[in-house]
Amino acid sequence: SDLFSKRTNNIGVSSETADKDLLKDPAMLKRLDEIGKMEKEDKSHILHVLDGFIKSVKLKNIAAM
Repeated sequence: SDLFSKRTNNIGVSSETADKDLLKDPAMLKRLDEIGKMEKEDKSHILHVLDGFIKSVKLKNIAAM
């Protein structure tokens, strides 16, 4: 999905790899579908929060190295 590709590219994940893995997980696919149905503003808020969590986890993992 275009939405997912944009988000994964922003966090340094190949969209091809991420899409393949994502499509194997029905729960994630359902979540993305639900987000895709939301109003633009709501979708933006959710993606902003997700981006924050993703950055936080990446920083935690870097600090643990």
